[in-house]
Amino acid sequence: MAQGLAVSDIVKINISLAPVAAPTRNFGAGIAVGATDVIDINQRIRSYSNLTGVAADFSTTDPEYLAAARHFGQTPQPSIYYIGRWARTATHATLNGGVLSSTDQLIANFTAITAGAFYFILDGIPRTVSGLNFSAQTNLNGVASVIQTAVAALVAGSTVVWDGNSNRFVIKSGSTGATSTIGYLADPTAFGSIGFSGLPAVNDTVTVNGTAITFKASGAAGNQINISASPAQMATDLATFLNTSTDVNVALMNYLAVGTNVYVIADAPGTGGNAYTLAKSGTNITVSGATLAGGAGTSVAALLKGKAGQASAPANGIVAETLVQALQALVNASGDWYAAIIAEPSVDIPSCVAATAFIEGQGKKRRIGFTATDTTAIDSTLSTDLGSQLKAAGYKRSFVQYSTSSPQAVASFFGRASTVNFQGTNTTITMMFKQEPGVVAETLTESQAATLKAKNINVFVNYDNATAILQFGTNSDGSFFDEWHGLDWLENDLQTAVYNALYTFPKIPQTDEGMTTLQTIMEKRLIQARTNGLIAPGVWNAAGIGQLKTGDTLPTGYYVYAPPVASQAQANREARESVVFQIATKLAGAVHSVPVLISVNR
Repeated sequence: MAQGLAVSDIVKINISLAPVAAPTRNFGAGIAVGATDVIDINQRIRSYSNLTGVAADFSTTDPEYLAAARHFGQTPQPSIYYIGRWARTATHATLNGGVLSSTDQLIANFTAITAGAFYFILDGIPRTVSGLNFSAQTNLNGVASVIQTAVAALVAGSTVVWDGNSNRFVIKSGSTGATSTIGYLADPTAFGSIGFSGLPAVNDTVTVNGTAITFKASGAAGNQINISASPAQMATDLATFLNTSTDVNVALMNYLAVGTNVYVIADAPGTGGNAYTLAKSGTNITVSGATLAGGAGTSVAALLKGKAGQASAPANGIVAETLVQALQALVNASGDWYAAIIAEPSVDIPSCVAATAFIEGQGKKRRIGFTATDTTAIDSTLSTDLGSQLKAAGYKRSFVQYSTSSPQAVASFFGRASTVNFQGTNTTITMMFKQEPGVVAETLTESQAATLKAKNINVFVNYDNATAILQFGTNSDGSFFDEWHGLDWLENDLQTAVYNALYTFPKIPQTDEGMTTLQTIMEKRLIQARTNGLIAPGVWNAAGIGQLKTGDTLPTGYYVYAPPVASQAQANREARESVVFQIATKLAGAVHSVPVLISVNR
């Protein structure tokens, strides 16, 4: 082996790796918004790459499945679809257990249990589930059924199921709304309670494991506590007092105030807590018994993978939310999705209009799609329908499709749009003339079709040449869907390219050379917009920009103007801003109709 001085003393090499560039958004990412109780409120969103995955979670009659079927039914097939949960009605508290491995799922692990138990908090109250006998069960569905019987005895309507798709147990409280809560499973633990049917009298006491706490009108000291203004406040104050007590006997337990009760819970699981005593004096105070109780049985908390560190975070119930509130939650949950497809049927028009206003106001560009199933849409004398309302508001980020057969038809509309790959060649499309697999074509009169067009409502419609096509491919304001779809992509593509230059280059100087660097980066992305067919050469008919004048031809379909750095205001330069870039582009458009004049001469 060579010996001697290090070569690095003479030749010093340092390697730096450029940061990974930020990706562009996926403008094919749609999300079906539905209220089926499958995805819990904590998770909110699941992603799917095909319909098989959706079918594993939802029934074939659920709105979310029907929307996904129309989305994935396209040719070419989209690569992704999200499903988002809307708490249209109050939700159940849910605990999703951890995933059980194939070894964990062996039924022998469960049939050995004849006196299983676990402790948890359900609807805010400590509970012990005990007497679980799995010896006669032959599969995990049977195990779940045994547990459900025991849990439903505590809170009526509670369910426990084995989710064979995700390989986990799922527990849901039978209650709903803000008071529907659930905690992690724990080993069986002894507990009891102290209750207040009214306020205690002065010098009444509760004795916890031998330590007496005395109630006083005022001036409490040591193991004394002042009487509160109400029984519920008394329970809260007593729990706080006991939890912060340094008394060695009191410190062996934890204390939880629920309503007018204080639950006394042994620190350690098992039956040891059954030796801890409770006593009281006074008529307005009750205790659950002379000692804590419970803690017996073979713990199955870990076997069910319901413990903290095993299970997903418990999802407490919430009250019913509006569609806007649901969309806000979905925005908070993921920045990836682009178009919200309202899969839930029979959503009232004011909710839809409010939801559209929310989407229009988003800084991050998004879209929203609705299916209009009411025949008021084809009545030219009415303007109370959804399409008319959205048109009147001038919303360009909503699109509506009329369908009397499928409340999820608009999912097919966006499903086709989602297949556009803006990084390809000649890949942009117009929505006009497209097919909608799974959607029954409407048979309309000429006047009904004209009414839909006037209201900017799209429709998959039969023609008298035995074909059916999607028309008109518009947004609610009458602009074309494909143009804004493409422009949203172009905005993000340019933004990302410039950001990546600032992020990955050592620096871009505030010089004309630096501005040329930025201009070149922008032009590369505009070349891609021309390559995919979004923009094309044409005559510039708008106001002039830089050297570009009205009536000039854009031979490339775009023009980027950057003024000299010397023209920049000093304040902008000191703020390290670039000059103001201006870009002119000419949209390629699309042919939707062909006028033909035939002259005949004999």
